[in-house]
Amino acid sequence: MTYANNPHATYPMGIDISLPKDDLYRDIKNIVKNVMSANESVSKDKMWTLATHEDISVEVLSGGLTNSLFLVSTHIGASAKVVLRTFGTGSEMFIDRDQENLVFAGLSQAGFGPSFLGLIQGGRIEPYIPSAALQFFQVKDEGLYP
Repeated sequence: MTYANNPHATYPMGIDISLPKDDLYRDIKNIVKNVMSANESVSKDKMWTLATHEDISVEVLSGGLTNSLFLVSTHIGASAKVVLRTFGTGSEMFIDRDQENLVFAGLSQAGFGPSFLGLIQGGRIEPYIPSAALQFFQVKDEGLYP
């Protein structure tokens, strides 16, 4: 099954961010590898499929308001980086995740914004886009946006 651009296909596992770090990172590596390997079934690039546990690294990213964000990288061949976004507890009370994922996938299919790489239980995998989180005072800085 391909998860990319498919908001109706959800990988049947999720991430429990309360796990000890070693267990959490092991689960993140396994889930991302499985989802990305499924996506590779339609491409020639097999870097996630060929990656071992040791070839994959996980880092915590800052900047999520309600989400926990993890940078997951494979270091074989041409290095690849994705973000695993776990949705914040209770955020579904004010964000319609089904609608959000439909819109995200539609924009991805149309070539707008980042690619939609896949859904997991309680989260989503997206490409990594190098950036920096804005500080509150920067949000009003007209020099940061056209």
